[in-house]
Amino acid sequence: MNAELMVALVGVGGAFGGAIIGGVAAMASASITGKRTMEAATKAHQGSLDVARRTAQQQAYTMLLNAANRYEQATEDQIESATALIEALCDRSQGIPPEFSEAQLQAHRNAVSEVRSPGTVLAAVRLVGLEGPSVVHDAAKSVRDSASNLAKLLESVEEVNQFDDGEFDPIHRPAWVRHRHDKLRSTIEDFGVIARLHGGYAGSGDGV
Repeated sequence: MNAELMVALVGVGGAFGGAIIGGVAAMASASITGKRTMEAATKAHQGSLDVARRTAQQQAYTMLLNAANRYEQATEDQIESATALIEALCDRSQGIPPEFSEAQLQAHRNAVSEVRSPGTVLAAVRLVGLEGPSVVHDAAKSVRDSASNLAKLLESVEEVNQFDDGEFDPIHRPAWVRHRHDKLRSTIEDFGVIARLHGGYAGSGDGV
């Protein structure tokens, strides 16, 4: 093999090797670029999901706070009437002359009967359970229980335990009305704090 042929073969081999190395490098670069593109797309998709999740949480929290605040404000006007009815019932059970006339008692009954069901509160709590973490759902369930307990009292404000000898005992006490209403307000405030710490609170026109 003469010198020119040897040089030519070496030159071809070098060019071929260089092409192979260049091709492998190009493929590796393309692979890295594709991987980075896929990772970027995945992160972007995950980011949009996180935003959607936080938005859904905020809307659920806001719905519950609005519903609970409206119920708390509505029942505030019934506290005096409910308390008066229970006081009158307790006086009667002890033979104490009534402080209120029958017309006044009927006016108090009419006022208490206007109280709405806490149905919107209960529905909002279920939504929080779907969207929020367990710690927020637990706080929401406390609001639900407080609203339900207050509603049950208002619905049974003049119920009594009747005895065989004709005596009776009211199932509620006057102080319970204010206590249950205060409990509702307290659980609403607690829920607002926890909601802000876990997903945020979108805010509302009702205020907290």
